[in-house]
Amino acid sequence: MLQVTWGISNSGTGYVPWTVYTFIPDVDEIITKRRREGLFAGTMTFARKTTSALAPFLTGFVLEKAGFVKGATVQSQAATNGLVLYMVAGACILLLVAFITTYFFKLNKDTHTILNKEIQRLANGGKMADVDEETRKAAEKLTGFKYEQLCGNNTLAFQEDRKESKGIMEKKYS
Repeated sequence: MLQVTWGISNSGTGYVPWTVYTFIPDVDEIITKRRREGLFAGTMTFARKTTSALAPFLTGFVLEKAGFVKGATVQSQAATNGLVLYMVAGACILLLVAFITTYFFKLNKDTHTILNKEIQRLANGGKMADVDEETRKAAEKLTGFKYEQLCGNNTLAFQEDRKESKGIMEKKYS
């Protein structure tokens, strides 16, 4: 039963972030006018590998501090309590972080559709001044920027790089 629970939990923690990740480059594109899927994939991989390395280290540290004795047939009550507290408190803290993150994460099917339509409208020669109010609010809610600061009109757009190279995205929005 423990293995089944672990398998289900591991699948959720592994697949859910990667499912959400696929939509993040669209939000980045409306901000910077660039497609940078590779950057986000690299960040996700780095985070996954870092946390995968950190988890056993922290578990070993907690076990050591709780008095766990390697090879002992019976562990002390302090070691048992320390391990249970670590597992329960750790799970509760991570669930709380997940709930808070989910609450503030406003990207969903509807807002993603609105965002993609706006990206296409602008790519097809639409003017930022012609944005409708629903799209403006959705874009601002998803990006944290005022609408006028989107599409490269901010410090995240690497303006100096853009002056030197006319990439695919630059042509797409020209």
